[in-house]
Amino acid sequence: MRELEQAAKAMEEGDYPGARRLIGALLAESPEPVRALALGLGARHAMDCGEDEAARPLLAEHELLVAQVFGPLSTQAGEAWALRARFHRLEGRPERAVEASGRALRLLEGEARAACRLGLAEALLELGQAEEAAPVLVEARREASPAQLAQAEPLQARAALAMGLPRLAIGHAHAAIERSHALHGPDSPAFADAMLLLAAAYQAEGDLESALAAADRAVAVLGRALGPEHPEVGLAAAWMLSLQEGV
Repeated sequence: MRELEQAAKAMEEGDYPGARRLIGALLAESPEPVRALALGLGARHAMDCGEDEAARPLLAEHELLVAQVFGPLSTQAGEAWALRARFHRLEGRPERAVEASGRALRLLEGEARAACRLGLAEALLELGQAEEAAPVLVEARREASPAQLAQAEPLQARAALAMGLPRLAIGHAHAAIERSHALHGPDSPAFADAMLLLAAAYQAEGDLESALAAADRAVAVLGRALGPEHPEVGLAAAWMLSLQEGV
């Protein structure tokens, strides 16, 4: 199992070439229990790298082997369902993600269950079901790690905005800014995304000057992080210009 831990650690540290080598070695010659888990890591690796089609066969084999080795009601099966839910979100099928997340939640505990709930809330928001997403996020916070709380705050801000609660969204956006600053620093895309959420919340409340200040900072951070020609920078800058026209 040490090699599995090494591969997972390499992915957490952003060493995806190193993780790929370790996962490849595990898939080449390992006992079935190790191979089952390595297939899951391989699917995660492919999704992290934007290789969704490469993830598809790995995920299917992972699910089959996990059911055979660990059983369909095991924690490992829950993690497989959570991976499947993530895959459905990436392929733009949030309704399927909601179904898979429900299966996963019945089998998971602790931070794994919190992560699954965060994914479920994201899928519900994509389906326009903010009122259903809000209590899911409250439940996720009960078992979330600090890093997961940083993921929850933007989702809660989005849910509050969708429900027409800009003041609540402002609070969650500020919390997202603080957590992203602590975890990633003030020049990260995560920090810029939180600032954009804050700008949207201020706009919804009618405070266009505060919205413009937050958007301006977000555009500056995105420009430094992604480069001035990146499409995301252009979209944020265009929105900022629309705010300027309204002030």
